Amino acid sequence: MILWACDRWEAYKGPIKTLFECEDTREVNGENALSITTLARLDKGDRLVWRDLKGRWHENIVDGVEEERASAGILYTYYCPTSAQIELLGDYLEDKRPYDVSAYAALASALSSSRWQVGTVADLGQAGTNFYHTNAWAAIHDVADTWGGELSFEIQVSGTKVTARRVCMAKQVGEDNGKRFTYAKDLVSVKRSVDEGNVCTALYGYGKSLQTADEDGNLTGGYDRKLTFGDVNGGQNWVGSADALARWGRPDGKGGKAHVFGDVEFSDCEDAAELKKLTEAQLAQSCVPTVSYTVDATALARAGEGFEGADEGDLVTVVDKVYDPPLRVRTRITKVVEDQLRPGEVTYTFGNYQTVAELMAAQKSSAKRTASSIRATVADAVNASNKASTGKWGESLAASEKRQEAFAREQGGAAKDYTDEVKDALDKALKEYADKGDTTLEEALKKYSDDGNLSLEEVLKLYTDTTVEQSESVLKQIDEANKEYLEGVTGSLDERLTSAESEVDGLQNQLDQLPTDIRKKIVEMLNSEINTTGGWVYEEPGQGILVYDKKPENATKCVKIGGGVIGVANSKYSSGAWKWRTAITGDGVTADELTTGRIKGGNSYWDLDSGAFYLRDGSIFMTDGNGNKVYINATNGFQIYDKNGSIIAGTVLVGSTSMFRCNMVGTSSTNYITTGTTTNNHPGASFVNGSTEYCTIEAVHAKDSPTASSTDGVGISTCGYGFLAVNRYYRQTWLTTPYYAGYMSHPDEQLYMRSGNSNAGGSAYVKLQENSNNYVYLDSSRADIGSSGTARILAPKFAIGTSPSSGGTYGYTGSTQFIGCITNNGNNWTWGTINVVNGIITGMSSITGNQTS
Repeated sequence: MILWACDRWEAYKGPIKTLFECEDTREVNGENALSITTLARLDKGDRLVWRDLKGRWHENIVDGVEEERASAGILYTYYCPTSAQIELLGDYLEDKRPYDVSAYAALASALSSSRWQVGTVADLGQAGTNFYHTNAWAAIHDVADTWGGELSFEIQVSGTKVTARRVCMAKQVGEDNGKRFTYAKDLVSVKRSVDEGNVCTALYGYGKSLQTADEDGNLTGGYDRKLTFGDVNGGQNWVGSADALARWGRPDGKGGKAHVFGDVEFSDCEDAAELKKLTEAQLAQSCVPTVSYTVDATALARAGEGFEGADEGDLVTVVDKVYDPPLRVRTRITKVVEDQLRPGEVTYTFGNYQTVAELMAAQKSSAKRTASSIRATVADAVNASNKASTGKWGESLAASEKRQEAFAREQGGAAKDYTDEVKDALDKALKEYADKGDTTLEEALKKYSDDGNLSLEEVLKLYTDTTVEQSESVLKQIDEANKEYLEGVTGSLDERLTSAESEVDGLQNQLDQLPTDIRKKIVEMLNSEINTTGGWVYEEPGQGILVYDKKPENATKCVKIGGGVIGVANSKYSSGAWKWRTAITGDGVTADELTTGRIKGGNSYWDLDSGAFYLRDGSIFMTDGNGNKVYINATNGFQIYDKNGSIIAGTVLVGSTSMFRCNMVGTSSTNYITTGTTTNNHPGASFVNGSTEYCTIEAVHAKDSPTASSTDGVGISTCGYGFLAVNRYYRQTWLTTPYYAGYMSHPDEQLYMRSGNSNAGGSAYVKLQENSNNYVYLDSSRADIGSSGTARILAPKFAIGTSPSSGGTYGYTGSTQFIGCITNNGNNWTWGTINVVNGIITGMSSITGNQTS
């Protein structure tokens, strides 16, 4: 992993070397942050530039820190959001109003106060929004919500500098690579959440509100009902799913099943056939429960699911086998938490639910559609009234000005100055419309009221060519639409309350069928029986019979007798509800804890007092969701099998001998020995301490052996570097320094020994060398000493002979005199002393003189 730190001014500080944890969290339109644990001291605002396992560059900024004292020093855990979030939260927008523009233009407006640039943006159509007294981070999310896109961030790095920062927006991030996930009850390490309360089996669909027309077909400017699709659906304004009805329907009271209805509105849809298609598409999503799954990559691998390379936004098909028949749901990976130091350690969250960001986007989009509808209603009414007007706006204004001038002349120049009054009224009206996000009326009012000579009523009359009272009819229609919506909501609530009341009434009717005197006798009998132990018995309608150890308000223990179940509790939740830890039903006893002496069945028993566990002629069998099995019996002892039926650990009987098999043994997950195979899956064993494989012993094969799979010797390496190779096929031993990885290459420094009569042929010899020029070579015919420098024999005496005990030729060590030469007819002599070591002259001295007698 590549990661370095810069200060808040982007000056390079250097790489972080003591990185213990590095976890990256990525969420669709949500959290995007890095969490690291290190001994390095970082300051708030420092920048981390790093490249992830997929080769993408990121920039995060230190925002929070936790300290923990450890034996190695102080461990710092830093929370580092993406730099886009930190920077854009500090870039401010006073007032921007991108209306009827593309998502690219809106994103450029949102980033206008920052150094971030617009990257790749999908074509999401035209829309509008406004950024008023907000920051750029909120603004880009507003763009994503309004245009219906999903954000991503990218940076460009050159050397140690970030040279570009971009915000991108796609219609939907992620890919559809055919990923599939099967959930079963016995699957471990998976968190599953299900909400079946929002399932509908049939939907009513509504489209755009239809404008009313007169007898001649002319639009009146008013609105009637919303568009439905009954005309293209056999008179039925709803669509249903037979499969959903069979699974999620409810009793109709006649022995059959009734639909669970809901409704959906597409306020922009104006075609009945299209509305039906949209409603059917929504029903496909509404007729399945909301589900989510959180699972780590290890559990997925155990389950045989291939999620390698999965990322946020990717599509996943879920087959939930808890349901019968299995429920199939299309989901998305909404969140990924990935360990950047340990490839493969990833946690995925995926489901078919809407995230908080998506819900907020839907609400905001709905609000904008409502505001747009109101503006369209007002504009239609205005356009209709203008069309019916006999004169143009300018002419009406001129006529009004003439009337004002005539009135002033009649009053002798004493006409009232309405300027301030009209301006105040206009300002108030404009503020009300501005708060609602409407600018059309604001522009029109300003255009025809700048002279300040007209009252607000006169301005409205010129604008709509109607009276104020007539203009209010438009607002009345809006009020009626709101009323209809509220009545629909309250009606749905009333329907649910009525259904709940019906269920309560049904339970009460069943209870009432039990004669009162019999119920009283049962309660009295239980009271008489249990009160001897200090219990209080109560019958509570809808809950059954409850037995308390004290009066209910002070009770600390409770036994509940309900329909087919007995529950026992001795504690409560914080809400005050009892925590039922033991339940007895027709299916058996379920308990968090049992207090007993001996559990017995047939000739087998479990004595919890002594700890003895006795099974006669039986076995203990365990399995997990991946197909791994554990057997314990008296015949074979303890054995573990994988899903393919191969033993991976345990005792094995070979004839009358028992052996123990396993893949690893050790004192911890970081200090162990692999057995059977090395860490590279070669035959042999590996010795591991922490992250270091300090010794590996593995079987080797002679490449000249005629048997392709034969084991012909052993190789020993340290830290992955071979230093000893012994081969029976070649009858050789090769000892080297640990210089090269593996056993095929050898450094100069080595000791090689080979015996004769090997399968590969060749005579026996021994060679010890420092390199190819400096060596000692021995075979049956010679002994060589090779040297590129001086060859020395350091010994007090050496001999050359056939037997060390029978003499031979010895090298002399000592000093002796010699005569060098005689000249001048014997008159001049040269003599001296020679120093000898092992027969080799190491020094001499000489004297020249005359003959003496």
